[in-house]
Amino acid sequence: MTAGLARLFLICAALWAGLGAPARALDIRCVEPSRYRELLQVFNDDAAAFYQYFGLERGRPLAADACRAAVVTGQIGPGDADRLLAEIARNKGWLGTLFIAFSGSDPQEEARLAHIVRSYWLRVWAARSPTIRYQPDFITLAASPNDGQSEQDAARGDGGPLEAGLKAYLRRGDLALALNAAAPDCIDSCAGVWAGGVNRRTWFHLSLLNRPAPPPPPPFRAALLAWLDGEAVGRGVEGRRALVSPARVAVMPPEALGHVEEQCGIEIAAVNSVSRRIGGAVNDAAGKGFGVGAWQMGAVASQFDSLRNAGARLQQCVSGALERKRVAAFARQCPDGCDLPKLRAAVEAAAGAILARAPRP
Repeated sequence: MTAGLARLFLICAALWAGLGAPARALDIRCVEPSRYRELLQVFNDDAAAFYQYFGLERGRPLAADACRAAVVTGQIGPGDADRLLAEIARNKGWLGTLFIAFSGSDPQEEARLAHIVRSYWLRVWAARSPTIRYQPDFITLAASPNDGQSEQDAARGDGGPLEAGLKAYLRRGDLALALNAAAPDCIDSCAGVWAGGVNRRTWFHLSLLNRPAPPPPPPFRAALLAWLDGEAVGRGVEGRRALVSPARVAVMPPEALGHVEEQCGIEIAAVNSVSRRIGGAVNDAAGKGFGVGAWQMGAVASQFDSLRNAGARLQQCVSGALERKRVAAFARQCPDGCDLPKLRAAVEAAAGAILARAPRP
């Protein structure tokens, strides 16, 4: 074999090996029912009602074809953060929620993705199940896809101004999302990216209950969570290692929770007040042995109606508070369109600061 043929053989062998081991990458795809032209059904096809519900200024055009939610599956790899940034830009800042069900470990890309998620105020839901049933992220009182309730129960509505439109939307036939065949448990990089969300939820499949407990996360991921949720918690890296899990981290990070409490204090107080009145009625009835006449059914029923209405108002306030913050974050970083090279540089600097806080795994 001549030297030229030998070199050609080696090149072909290298290319063949590359084809046999495809590069790792996440699949980021739009949840079709989450396009805003579809979500307007929840608002009875009234764009003005959409803006009013979130307390948004009408001056910011609603991109009808933009996706509010995306599903992220596959295996994390280099370049995924750039692709997420491009997806946020392509949807003109209207992308609000990520359903994540991916695997793999890549500290650099994990740090980049977590920073993007937090800096753009995205919600992140760990979809730890082979399939889930999509519901709009701004409706938290409707049934969760894996809570064991029936399709009819899931369409019961929220008790607020969206009830009629929501019931119609939840009867759609295209809300089931197929994810990974083997439901990932959202460990490794998935857990770190999930922790970046400003509203963090998780749905799991019952088969996960029989799995062995995952190993403790490396110091890097504990440092990532400490960076994301701030140092005010008062625990060092080692004390936070066990918290890097969708089963244990708080639903909202301190910054988001503080913002919601500031914006929705009166609605929170109303829910607490009605709850105390219902608790008082139950205690009074218990003191009378729950006998005849112990319950004033009309009064108790009205209190539960009040609680339902107060809960719907709180839900709307929380959704609006997070939505306005996310819109402002996008406007601040993309004032005249998104300068992707500049944004990538900012992400890289932030990821470098995170990686410098702890040893890499």
